[in-house]
Amino acid sequence: MARKRSSRRKRCSMKGGSKCKSGQIRRKSYTRKTKSGKRVHVKSRCIKDLGASGRGKKIIPIGEHLGYGYSTKKSMKARRRSLKRAVSDKGHNKVIHALTARANLQHRTHPTVYKKMRQDINWLKTQ
Repeated sequence: MARKRSSRRKRCSMKGGSKCKSGQIRRKSYTRKTKSGKRVHVKSRCIKDLGASGRGKKIIPIGEHLGYGYSTKKSMKARRRSLKRAVSDKGHNKVIHALTARANLQHRTHPTVYKKMRQDINWLKTQ
């Protein structure tokens, strides 16, 4: 007598177990269409964990600041004076990079601070 096939699919264990290396997560399997319209099954596998979507590596280490007396609360003259000191010590590109990273973090939360920093970045680029 032939065995009756079960209508339920068996849960197959993922090859190599469901554990991934540290810094990796398991991506679910999915089906995609090719250019010709054929459906292709893509197996689940371990991929690099990028964290929350849209969040990359931190540009600015925690606790690091531009220094040299730079503050958006100061006048334009005082800010530019401190930026000149920073450029002479750290270098032009490093100061622009640090200031741009800071400004981008302020963009949504403190728009006025962001605008001041963008003015300073544009001024640095002309120097």
